[in-house]
Amino acid sequence: PRYETRNRHTFTKSVDVYDHNGVSQGAANTFTDLEETAYRDYYGSYYFTANAEKKIGNHNFNLMLGASRESFSDKYLMGYRRDFIYDTYEVINAGADNETKGNNGTMDEWLLVSAFGRFNYSYKDRYLFEANMRHDGSSRFSKNNQWATFPSFSAGWRISEENFMQSSKNIINQLKIRGSWGKLGNQNIGRTYYPFTSELAVGSISLNGEVTPIVTLNDMANENLKWEETTISGVGLDAQLFNKFSFTFDWYNKTTSGILMKLYITQLAGLNAPFQNAGKVENKGWEFSTRYDNKFGDFKLGLGFNISDVKNKILEMKNTTDGTFLRQQTGYAINSIYGYIADGYYQNQEEIDNGPTQFG
Repeated sequence: PRYETRNRHTFTKSVDVYDHNGVSQGAANTFTDLEETAYRDYYGSYYFTANAEKKIGNHNFNLMLGASRESFSDKYLMGYRRDFIYDTYEVINAGADNETKGNNGTMDEWLLVSAFGRFNYSYKDRYLFEANMRHDGSSRFSKNNQWATFPSFSAGWRISEENFMQSSKNIINQLKIRGSWGKLGNQNIGRTYYPFTSELAVGSISLNGEVTPIVTLNDMANENLKWEETTISGVGLDAQLFNKFSFTFDWYNKTTSGILMKLYITQLAGLNAPFQNAGKVENKGWEFSTRYDNKFGDFKLGLGFNISDVKNKILEMKNTTDGTFLRQQTGYAINSIYGYIADGYYQNQEEIDNGPTQFG
C-alpha cells in the first residue's frame, strides 16, 4: 500500500498601485484571498501466490496460482476565504465569514480484483509449453461487463538438444523455435472512475440574489462499456553459433479491439461524449537482433546490432474520423498526415488554360 498527500496554499494580497505622481491607480488585486486545497491518494496493492513443482523422470511440471486486489482512492478537499483584515495572517479563519466564502470536496475510487494461474511443462528441457489464465474484475464497468477472462499459450522446441544435433553442438550451440498466442485486457481510462453510469454534479448558482443549490448532469454514460482486448500472436527463432554469435528473430501480429475512447457526437445532445469500445487497431511487425561476444585475454568484446519494423492500421472507428492534419481514419495508420496532394506547378499558359476551373 502507498499513501500520498499533496497540499496547496494560495494566498493573494491586494496591493495598491500608484503612478509616478503618487496618484492611486487602484489595486493590483481587488481583494486579499486564500485558498487551501488538499489531496489524499491511497493505493492498495495485495498479491497472494502459491507454487507447486513436480518432476517425474524427464518430465517437469510447475503450477502457480494467485490472486490480487488493487484499489485506489482519491480524496479532494478545498476551503476558500477573502477580505482579510490582517493580510499577514494566512489562515482560513482570518478571512471574512460571509457569503463570499467557499468550500468543496470530492472522493473517487476504483477497484481491480484478479485471479490468475500459470502452468509450465518441459520434457528433457527440450520441449517447452506454458499456459496462462487470468480472470479480472473492474469497478469501472457495469455489473454485466465487470469480469473478463484472458488466456495465453506458448510453446518452444530446443532443436539443439535433439540427439541428431549433438554432432554439431560445437558449431550450433543453441537453436530454438517458439510460438505464442494470448489475450490481454485493459480497463484504464485516465481519471474516469464511473464511465458506465451518469454522474450528478452538485453545485450552486445565484438566483435573485440568493445562492441556490443545483444538481446537474454533464456527461453521457455508456452502460455497455466493457474491457478493451488485445490479441497477440507471434513466432520466433533463437540461435547461437561457435559460442560467439547469437541471433534472435521475432514476428508478431497484435490486434487491439474495443479500444476505450471518446468519439465526436453532436453538441445538440447537450452532454459530453461518453467512452465507447469504438476502435480496432492492427500492428504487424518484426525484429531481428544479433550479437558477437569474445574474450581476448583479459579483454572482453561485445558488439550488438538490431533492426525492426512495424506497421499499424486502424481497422474500425465506427465510421468516424478524428483529427485534422494528423488524422485517425479507418484504413490508415495512426496519426496519418491528411491533406491535398499537389500535382505540381503550372509551367506555361497552355497548362493553365487546360487545367481545372479555379475558384476564389
